[in-house]
Amino acid sequence: MITQLTILMCGLLGAVTYKLINYSTAGKKNTDSPMNFSFKYWIADRGNWNDLLLGAILFAILATYKEDIFKIYPEMWLVKAIAPFSNSWLFYFILGLLMTYIIKIFRNLIWMVGKLSNTTFKNKEK
Repeated sequence: MITQLTILMCGLLGAVTYKLINYSTAGKKNTDSPMNFSFKYWIADRGNWNDLLLGAILFAILATYKEDIFKIYPEMWLVKAIAPFSNSWLFYFILGLLMTYIIKIFRNLIWMVGKLSNTTFKNKEK
């Protein structure tokens, strides 16, 4: 049985792994970045604090309700692929690793709904 602490640690490890890989490919080339890692700079750079908070919330929701999501979409290819190891630490590590992409999808959905609502409910009295 996997504990809640293990779930959190695996998710955090996956997210940190992604950030380290991403920094190695793009962050070192940024001329504005400090020579040594600065948490204060990182948290202010490109809204990382927002990603951190939103990622933690979405990770908690997905980790908590994964069984319900699997029941709702049992025939989806992604559910079929990850269901066999959904109760192992690897699932939570991969979920943490993919949180940046999940956040992007979430933001795009919110943006699309906002754009649709603006066009649908636009004041036409002009």
